[in-house]
Amino acid sequence: MENIHPTKINHDFVTEEFRQAWTHYRHLEEGRVKAMNFFYTVLFVVVGLSLTVIKDFDKRYLTWVLLGIFVLFFCLNIFSLYIYLNIKKTGFVLRHYEDVMRRVRIMMYDNSYTYDSLFNIRDRQHNVLKLKVFSAQYSAEYILILFMYLIDMIILGLVLKYYPSLGFLFLLSIISILAFLFITKTVLIYKGSKKVTQKSDFDVYRLK
Repeated sequence: MENIHPTKINHDFVTEEFRQAWTHYRHLEEGRVKAMNFFYTVLFVVVGLSLTVIKDFDKRYLTWVLLGIFVLFFCLNIFSLYIYLNIKKTGFVLRHYEDVMRRVRIMMYDNSYTYDSLFNIRDRQHNVLKLKVFSAQYSAEYILILFMYLIDMIILGLVLKYYPSLGFLFLLSIISILAFLFITKTVLIYKGSKKVTQKSDFDVYRLK
């Protein structure tokens, strides 16, 4: 492909490209915050409702009570996975728009990386803040992963506690669904954790 000389670049078009990338970037960041807030709301509702039911229920309806709780937690598990996949996808897209804005900035400054380093916050933040635990993207992902596996442990704990009172088919169904969700989550998390470097001046992360 022929290299475009800086004088041939339509600066108005490139400026608009930068503005659009920044707008989409901010929109995605706000969407990530709203998704996490929605997740916390659903989590607290499910946990609060489950604790209220477990605290005082008639032993005669043990199977039905546990069935209702299992359904709630399975739905919460699937919902958590859905939020995680959206957060993960958002991270990939945010990384793309960061790449776009850096390219435009460098292009507008006659391919000088000096100005990009001056304006890019990732090149100027404290080394401690570069740790993943301080990243809004990674912390959101890790929190979701933690709760997804914690939900599995809660379900497994309830099964182990009440399994003498549960029917064989009921117990087998719960274990099968739990195993399926566990494997599905683990595979998707593993696939999403792979880092792919495209042939670019910057690292761009995406799912294979």
